[in-house]
Amino acid sequence: GSIYVLVIIAGLDLQWVVSKLIGKVPWEIGKMLRGPESSKTLDLIKNQIIPIITLLSKMLPLQLDALCGPQFREMHGLPSFMDVSDLVVSDMCFDAFKSK
Repeated sequence: GSIYVLVIIAGLDLQWVVSKLIGKVPWEIGKMLRGPESSKTLDLIKNQIIPIITLLSKMLPLQLDALCGPQFREMHGLPSFMDVSDLVVSDMCFDAFKSK
């Protein structure tokens, strides 16, 4: 989950470092995390980052369905249970909040 990456960034007080990233760096980091098998950092992602995120998700289970009521979820086609580790559902939820 991408939410857990944000928890790690906040927990390590790295938000200032991340905010100074320029150009396509954040995009490239996201691509590496979403598709580690095509990345030069496969070992780091597979053996360090993914296990940390898995551990965090077990220790701190987060659900997005608490953010919005049943009517909002129904209106936007969101499931009643939304675990943040499900990237498809997380994207759907955050897309529902985008202004038009």
